[in-house]
Amino acid sequence: MWKIIESKLSSGKIEYQVSNGDVGKRTMSYDTFNKQEAIKILQEECANEWHKRIRKRNKRKLISIK
Repeated sequence: MWKIIESKLSSGKIEYQVSNGDVGKRTMSYDTFNKQEAIKILQEECANEWHKRIRKRNKRKLISIK
């Protein structure tokens, strides 16, 4: 499940990590200092994940019909 993790760096800047899991359990993340960009990435990744699930479910239905 994709989420945004907000971190305050020692420099005082806020970093946004769009991640597919918690620290230590994720396989990928995108880092940005722009919150709007992080939200856009999150929306895109969630949409991609949804489309993958739909294709996988439809593929199973096609296989079971044969």
